[in-house]
Amino acid sequence: MSRVQRISAAVAAAGLLAGGVLTAWLLTGREGHPPARVVQVSAPPLYSPPRTPNPLAVRVKKGPYSTSSPSGTGLAAPDHLAGRRGLVSISLRWRPVRRAAGYIVYRDGKSVGQTTGTSFDDTRLQKGVPHTWTVAAVDRANKPGDLSAPLTR
Repeated sequence: MSRVQRISAAVAAAGLLAGGVLTAWLLTGREGHPPARVVQVSAPPLYSPPRTPNPLAVRVKKGPYSTSSPSGTGLAAPDHLAGRRGLVSISLRWRPVRRAAGYIVYRDGKSVGQTTGTSFDDTRLQKGVPHTWTVAAVDRANKPGDLSAPLTR
């Protein structure tokens, strides 16, 4: 391969990697044949966006919690969960759920108690340790509905 052929091949490879249209001279034949011809080589740019939507795209839901229970209880998730934290306790409160016979209170995913009202005092917490609470309404058969939005304190 002559020096001109090596340079031409290097230019062609660089142009194709950069993406776009490249005009390169390719030497062909030996004595008695034309010394070069011009050819055009093209490739799509490497940085071009895909022509089809990304199948792995993540779509964010407008709300993280549904309003009806997949368990079939038909009870909505309690909303407006709020709490006032003391040194080693928290007083939780929420809005009532229609047709609820009671509520289960969860701390860090584990049940810590039940109540028939719309408030609950969780005691014996460690000072300064954050926790996350959720509440689920239960029907008369004690089947829970959806969980409320979490409250972290």
